Amino acid sequence: MGDVMTHESNEIKLGHTAEVNAHLVVDNLQRLETKRPLQSYPFGVVGARRTPRVYCVSLGKYDASLGFNWLIVNGPVAAVFKWLLEWTKVMACREAPIGIFFWIIADKMSNFIGKYLIKTQDS
Repeated sequence: MGDVMTHESNEIKLGHTAEVNAHLVVDNLQRLETKRPLQSYPFGVVGARRTPRVYCVSLGKYDASLGFNWLIVNGPVAAVFKWLLEWTKVMACREAPIGIFFWIIADKMSNFIGKYLIKTQDS
């Protein structure tokens, strides 16, 4: 959903922002069905004017680049995070409890961290 959306935040198109957009679309469809007011992006889903800029790119078996807003971590530590993110996302897609639980917590924590700790530019 995120790649076809346009909005005032003018955020870069990342997998994370696309998934956040999709969460809001689903929530708004449920709201529409129950005649509740619709939420706007991005505040309705992350509680801020911008979603956290989150990415992790593999650069080889033991190398990666992990970014969270202004914080960038390169090397083996980022590669471990890349593996963890991939493994838990596959588990969530398989509806395994560990994957679902991990991503419920991770989504909430990334919003919190982006708003209060490793802040986005507009938080």
